[in-house]
Amino acid sequence: MADVLADEPLLLALIVVGLGAGIGAVRVKGLSLGPAAALLVGLAAGAIDESWSEAAGLELLREFGLVLFTYTVGLASGPSFANGVRRGGAAAIGTTVVLVAALGAASAGLAALLNLTPADRAGLFAGVSTNTPALQAASDGLESGDPVVAYSLAYPTAVIAMLVMTTLVLIRRPPLPVRLEVPTAPRPERIINWTVVVTAAGLPTLAELRQRHRGLGFSRIGRDGAVRVATEEQRLEPGDVVVVVGPESTVQAFTREAGQRSDVHLPLDRGTIDFRRILVSNRQLAGRRLADLDLTHRYGVVATRVRRGDDDIVAAEDFELGLGDRVRIVGPTDRLVEVARLFGDSERRLAEIDAVGLALGAAAGIALGKVSIGVGPLDLGLGIGGGPLVVGLVLGVVARSGPITWQIPHAANQLLRQVGILLFLACAGLASGSAFADAVVTRHGLEVAAAGVVLGGLFAAIIPLVLVVAVRRDSVETAGMLAGIETQPAALAYGLERSGDERLSQAYALVFPVAMIAKLIVVQFLV
Repeated sequence: MADVLADEPLLLALIVVGLGAGIGAVRVKGLSLGPAAALLVGLAAGAIDESWSEAAGLELLREFGLVLFTYTVGLASGPSFANGVRRGGAAAIGTTVVLVAALGAASAGLAALLNLTPADRAGLFAGVSTNTPALQAASDGLESGDPVVAYSLAYPTAVIAMLVMTTLVLIRRPPLPVRLEVPTAPRPERIINWTVVVTAAGLPTLAELRQRHRGLGFSRIGRDGAVRVATEEQRLEPGDVVVVVGPESTVQAFTREAGQRSDVHLPLDRGTIDFRRILVSNRQLAGRRLADLDLTHRYGVVATRVRRGDDDIVAAEDFELGLGDRVRIVGPTDRLVEVARLFGDSERRLAEIDAVGLALGAAAGIALGKVSIGVGPLDLGLGIGGGPLVVGLVLGVVARSGPITWQIPHAANQLLRQVGILLFLACAGLASGSAFADAVVTRHGLEVAAAGVVLGGLFAAIIPLVLVVAVRRDSVETAGMLAGIETQPAALAYGLERSGDERLSQAYALVFPVAMIAKLIVVQFLV
């Protein structure tokens, strides 16, 4: 059996991925190893039989997994990253670069103190920063040595340190024993819809009311016994009944201004005006704004909310549609069928990714990663981990070019990303299992592990302090940026589970791509 597995690297890798995914899914008090378990299982397998570490084809599978992971991360992060930059995220981005560079300098200093090899130095940095593309960049740049050993020794302590700091930040305690007030952050308000009886006269148009009450939407108006779709140019008059959608405090503020909440909920009357959630599966709509579709004038309907992933969002005119979004449409019953045809509304179609866009985008990323720039004695490049990430960021914003759809539906993106990272970590562990077994029981291995504990704990503690003081982020945003700077999805998932606040994801998406690229560059200096 050992010989069969050594001759069949794909079979070997899939067995390790399966075992690693199973172990990683086990939760103890809310914590799990996640994809990192595939690395540990791979290390154990490689240590059991040295021929498994030397199986031909592992390197190709490892690179393929990394490309899948980084490219899909870029596609998913592109729009959020661009929005974060436009909203003034320059300070957070600059702070991220400084923190990553500081970690690189600290890794170099500690490595010099302990007389570590370049491979250990780079692996220590990649492990403490929990960054798998940096590990690949280190492997590509080294002439000798294996950075996976140091990476695997430092990685677990860094993850634990991050989860501990995330807990401390989210319960609003200072991350370090200093006198520091961390601003509290309200949880995001739930989206509600009320039926409001209008009593005020002289109200402006619905478009002007939406400008006055940001985040507010209107779906239907009842007047003189007739119900119609609410359009932007309409004005409310005393006696009208209007359905209002938005965050709870915003809806309450509008109700105080316009009238009072009705005891009769208008959406329950579905005789002439109905509503329906319609799935966006038409690839031509990827990246299109709702305003561009002109739903009100073309179909006599209005979009009120969008369900993306697990989040409900008020449908503003400038909202950009993504494949997999579920748009709540209100309008005449017979027109909803036409809108469904426009949006696609097909689960089967949504499961079909644009293979042309996926292949060409990933290929462009690999090609970009091969480009290097001479900086003194160094040839710096993004490598196979950074090139696909950068191309994915750009194409995630572009969404579609003519007949080619770059964007991948949310569910498919998550699937490809998980497969990619599991395959990469499993193959990385297999290839380094023998070396890891030899090093872990030596004094040298203990020194590397100790260095990982020191750097991992220190870095995880310093990040929240810097973010609160220098960038003035509240506790929720700080937790998201901590996970983003550490490029650690497990910390993001843990933070979301504890807080339920989607601003964590927004802060994570702002700094994650920058931290990823910065680490790819810093590790090349360390090599």
